Amino acid sequence: MNLMDSENRVVLNVGGIRHETYKATLKKIPATRLSRLTEALANYDPILNEYFFDRHPGVFAQVLNYYRTGKLHYPTDVCGPLFEEELEFWGLDSNQVEPCCWMTYTQVCEHSWKDKKSLETLGLVYSARDSDSPPQDHRSLEYHRDTQETLAVLERLDLDTEKPTEEELARKFGYEDDYLKGTVSWWQHTKPQIWSLFDEPYSSNAAKIIGVISVFFICVSILSFCLKTHPDMRVPVIRNITVKTANGSAAWVLDKTQTNAHVAFFYIECVCNAWFTFEILVRFISSPNKCEFVTSSVNIIDYIATLSFYVDLVLQRFASHLENADILEFFSIIRIMRLFKLTRHSS
Repeated sequence: MNLMDSENRVVLNVGGIRHETYKATLKKIPATRLSRLTEALANYDPILNEYFFDRHPGVFAQVLNYYRTGKLHYPTDVCGPLFEEELEFWGLDSNQVEPCCWMTYTQVCEHSWKDKKSLETLGLVYSARDSDSPPQDHRSLEYHRDTQETLAVLERLDLDTEKPTEEELARKFGYEDDYLKGTVSWWQHTKPQIWSLFDEPYSSNAAKIIGVISVFFICVSILSFCLKTHPDMRVPVIRNITVKTANGSAAWVLDKTQTNAHVAFFYIECVCNAWFTFEILVRFISSPNKCEFVTSSVNIIDYIATLSFYVDLVLQRFASHLENADILEFFSIIRIMRLFKLTRHSS
C-alpha cells in the first residue's frame, strides 16, 4: 500500500521550493500544464524524481491550493501583472479568482496600469501593447465559474486517465510475486503491452492503428460477403453437353448449371480471415485471464465467425458434390455476426 501511494505522488520543485501532491490532484483541472506532466518532459529529474519549474514559488502555492480545494486566491504580496503572467504559464484563467479576493485583485491591476501610464507620460516606459484604457474584465462576476461544482462533477465521473502502474499490471497478469522480488521476465513485461495493443484500442497511438486495421478488415469482410451475392458479381458455371438431333446427328450445347462468386472474393476472405485468426491467437496468448477470455460473449462471436470460414472451406473441398448445399450458405451467413466485433472499438 505504501509503495502504491508513493507511486501516485509527484514532487514539484518551483523556484527552489519543493511541493508534493498526488497525481490525481493535478488531474482535477484538465487542459493545464500540471495535468499533462510526464516523465518525458525536459524539466523532469529522474535522479531526484521531481519536476523543476523556475517560476514564482509564492504564486505557485496559491496555484497548487487551487488544484486541491478548487478555490483560487490572490496573494497580496505580488503585483497583479505578475500574478496574471504566472497564471498564464500554468494554463489557468485569472477570472477564476475567488470573489473574496476579486476586488483586491482588480484594484491592484488598475493601480499597476495607472502607474505604468504615468511612467509612459514621463517617457520612462513605453509598450505598444497597452491601450488607452485600463484592462476590463470581459465577463461579469455573475458568470464567475463555480469551480467547486465542476471539480465535484469531475470526481464523480472519475476522469483519471493515468495508465495503470507496474504493480497494478503485475497483479492483473498474475506475476505480482515476481514483480515484488524484482525477477520479472521479458515475456511478463511484454505481455501487458501486447494485450493493450490488441484489446485496448485507445490505450496508445499504436493501439489505435491496430484498431483501425481491425475495423478495416471487418468492413472489407462484410462488404465482400454482401457483394459476392450480387448477380453481376457472380460467374456462371458452363457445362458442355452432347445431344442428339432429330436426324440422329450429334450436337453440342452449352448449359449454365449454376453461378459461383468471383474468385477475387475468395482471396479477399482469405486475407481478412488470416488477420482475424492472427488477432484471436495474439489476444488469447496475451490475455490476463484465459478462462474469462474464452467465455466472453464478444469473443465467442469472433470464434464462430472465424471458424465458419474454415468449416466452409472444408465443406467446399470435400462435400461440394452434395445436391443440397444449404449448409454451405449457412456457414457463410454466420460471418455477418462479425459486426458485433465493432463493439470492442466503440467508445
